[in-house]
Amino acid sequence: MMCWMGELEAGAGDDELIGGDGADVLYGENGNDNLDGGIGNDRLDGGAGDDALEAGSGDNQLFGGDGDDVLVAGAGEDVLDGGNGVNTLIGGAGDDIYIVTTGNDQIREDANGGIELVQSSVSYTLGNNLENLTMLGGSLGIGNAVNNTMTATFGVELRGMGGDDVLTGWARMEGGAGNDVLYADVQHRELAIF
Repeated sequence: MMCWMGELEAGAGDDELIGGDGADVLYGENGNDNLDGGIGNDRLDGGAGDDALEAGSGDNQLFGGDGDDVLVAGAGEDVLDGGNGVNTLIGGAGDDIYIVTTGNDQIREDANGGIELVQSSVSYTLGNNLENLTMLGGSLGIGNAVNNTMTATFGVELRGMGGDDVLTGWARMEGGAGNDVLYADVQHRELAIF
């Protein structure tokens, strides 16, 4: 176990890194590592291996890297990026951003935990307590029962589902139930308003 304030990089093996109060940078590198940022605006990077990253209160950045990782955010506006593998991303109080690059990630967010944004490069369906979705790739983005704001790049279909949704895209869009607003290049795209 290593405790530190500042920047700390582990080597090969299964390491435990604990940051102090303040802005810490912890790198797990190889191995199945446990990183605990403590209080402050921290950056935690698990590297290769099946890692567990936990942030305390503050505006933190958590990067899982390769492997099947568990990322837990504290109170604050955090960024959680599981990387490759089958990852579990758990948000805390505050407006968090989740970055999804594989279809295997699971996001858990408490009700009234803030206004969350999922940025996905694969087809994605918003889970419970997630409000906003930006589709950076994939072919389909699907909302949930709450009011969603969804944006898509060229060629990605959006479906709002329930709630009063705002959809912005360049491909087919379906508002679903609720009073929805759809923004599109209507000259070249298809809108479905229900």
